[in-house]
Amino acid sequence: MAYTFAEILNMTNVTKSRNIEEAHKVHILNTAQNMVWRGYDWSWTLSKLPPFWLVPHMQDYGPPVVAVPSNFDGLREAYLTQIPLGGEPLRRPMRIAKNLDLTGYPGIPTAISWQKDISSFRVHTRPGDAICAPLYMVEGTYKKKPTQLTVATYQTTSVPSDDKFLDMWRKSVNWAYLDFSQDPRAGGVQMLPSGIPNYNGAFGEAFAAIRMAASEEGLTEGDPMIRPEQPLIITGPLGGWPVW
Repeated sequence: MAYTFAEILNMTNVTKSRNIEEAHKVHILNTAQNMVWRGYDWSWTLSKLPPFWLVPHMQDYGPPVVAVPSNFDGLREAYLTQIPLGGEPLRRPMRIAKNLDLTGYPGIPTAISWQKDISSFRVHTRPGDAICAPLYMVEGTYKKKPTQLTVATYQTTSVPSDDKFLDMWRKSVNWAYLDFSQDPRAGGVQMLPSGIPNYNGAFGEAFAAIRMAASEEGLTEGDPMIRPEQPLIITGPLGGWPVW
C-alpha cells in the first residue's frame, strides 16, 4: 500500500498530543520531508533536464530562451551531446561547478553551473562559432524541489518513496515533532574531540534510518551527509556505535 503523510503522522509521538493544530502538523511533516529529501539524491527526487541547444558565443541560458523547470533545485548530472550528421550522438560529461565566470575565449564547453543570481545555466568555455544547433546540445539530470504539504493536501498525499522505506519516514517525522516541541529527546549533532560528528537522540535514529534506506536505493554516491569520509557515531540505548 502507499502510505499517506497523515498515516505516517499517526504512527509517531504526534498522536500523543491532542492539542496540536493542523498547521503545526503540516509544519512537522514538511520539516521531516525536507530532511529526507536533502539526505540523499533519491531516484524520486531527480528528473531529466529539458535539453537545450548551444548558441555561438553565448554562455548564459535561461528564460525566455531556455525553459527552466519551476521545481529546479540543482544540477546533478550534465552532458555535452554532440550529434554528428549521420552518426550516433556522443555524450561527454560536463563538470558541474558552483559558479563560473564569463570568458572571452571560445571553444568547446566542458563545465556548467547554475547562476542563481540570474536564474540561468552558464557554460564554460564560451561556445565557438560551430558549437551550436543542430550539432551540440546540453542534457542532464536535476534535483527537484519537494512539493510542500498543506492542510488541504497532507491527508491524501502519499509519501513519494517505496513502502519499504516506511521506517525512515516514521523516524524522521518523530524527530521533527520532538524538535518542534523543543523536547530534548529530539537530539541533534555534536562534534566529538576526534572530529567525528555524533548524531544522537531522535535525530540520530532518523539519520541512521535515512542512511540505511540510501544504501538500499542503489544509486550512485549521494549527498556527503549520507556518505561521510569517516565513520559516524550514532548514540542509542546501547551506547555509541560506528556507522559506515
